[in-house]
Amino acid sequence: MSVSRTDVPRPRSRSRQPWPLIFSVLAIVGLSCSSLDNIEVPVTGEATIPMRSVLDELIGTIEFEEFQDVSIKDSQTLQNQGYSEDQIDGVRILEMRLVIVDPANSNFDFLDGIRFYAEAEGLPKVLVAELDPVPTGVSSIDLVVDSSIELRPYVVADSMTLTTEGSGTRPAEETQVEAEAIFDIDINVTSACN
Repeated sequence: MSVSRTDVPRPRSRSRQPWPLIFSVLAIVGLSCSSLDNIEVPVTGEATIPMRSVLDELIGTIEFEEFQDVSIKDSQTLQNQGYSEDQIDGVRILEMRLVIVDPANSNFDFLDGIRFYAEAEGLPKVLVAELDPVPTGVSSIDLVVDSSIELRPYVVADSMTLTTEGSGTRPAEETQVEAEAIFDIDINVTSACN
């Protein structure tokens, strides 16, 4: 009996297509680049709110000295990772928190509401965080931030300032408040990933 050539199984070719490997490598590189794409930069400041007096009871502006010239583009966090101002694609605020640091047992009952604005020369003043009403009996508050506001133009300007407007009365005794704002910096890392 003769066997036809079509009945004999042929060995499969051992050559592999490189595409699955290439796609896997590209996916890994893409995922690693996207995880490096954003950096959180904290900015902290302190303010002293004077105690109330007969002549001066309304709060008005609370000045956080460190917020008078916020320099995110020159922050140590960006410099430590080797990024520069021209690699900043976008900036948004993620969180803002106020904490009473002194006197120890104080709370924010003197404060009815507070707003933080970003300002820079030649740009409109924009509301970035607020809380109104402020809850009673608490010594720390998390403000509601507007993370849809693009702050890159403010950050790369010569000087960005975070200003405040507060409503309420001054506290019964001088009060030290610490503020922390956390900014999300979107970095262009395509040159590092090519």
